[in-house]
Amino acid sequence: MPISKDATLHMTLEEINKRDIDNFNLLGKDIITKLFHKKHDAAMFMGRCLRKALLSLGVEINPKVLTATRTILSLYNGFRAAADDVDKQLEKKGVRVERRSYREREDLLRSGIYIYYQNEIAYFISDPLVVTIRGRRGIMVRTNVTDNVQLLVRRP
Repeated sequence: MPISKDATLHMTLEEINKRDIDNFNLLGKDIITKLFHKKHDAAMFMGRCLRKALLSLGVEINPKVLTATRTILSLYNGFRAAADDVDKQLEKKGVRVERRSYREREDLLRSGIYIYYQNEIAYFISDPLVVTIRGRRGIMVRTNVTDNVQLLVRRP
């Protein structure tokens, strides 16, 4: 019987949850906070972070799939083809992307996109959060995806 790389295989859901919280807390020292004036800028930053994180794990989103779209149907088919391609890559590379939302005030900073590599949290991109700093409103995004992200997985 082959040895599994999945350390969570024989764990209960409670044990997996505790492990996830511990792993998230370990990311804390690497998390940076960015502030934006506009929702659009925060969303663009989050998209760049997601693409950068996936690229570092060997998952590439092919922008060419979406370039030849002339109708709504072809646009939809392009997105579907791109999603199918990314799904195959994610499975092959052992990468999983989850969106989590927490309702409790103290857990709001944990809401966002979790990117796992071989069942370990590799990256986190928070949901945008409206904050007020010195009387000014802004949109905060927290992540451990930085400009220094290196390729973690060799491409074949």
